[in-house]
Amino acid sequence: MVIHPNSMEPMAEITTRDGTWSFDGSTLRIVPGHDRRVHKVRQALGEVGVPLAASPASPTRPPAKAAGSASGCGPAPTR
Repeated sequence: MVIHPNSMEPMAEITTRDGTWSFDGSTLRIVPGHDRRVHKVRQALGEVGVPLAASPASPTRPPAKAAGSASGCGPAPTR
């Protein structure tokens, strides 16, 4: 477990040769590695922070309904 540098909150971290992904509870930080196989665009972007509210799996958004599901639009299926 890693402690976030700006607080005493624990954060999850995954480190690979491609870079580091860390999550502190509110922000996902992606830092590219320096391996020669890391894409040039990813290296040029540098560290990127994505707030949890901006992610597609954010708990503030309801899940998308599958097409043809019983809870979707349209008449209920008959037996």
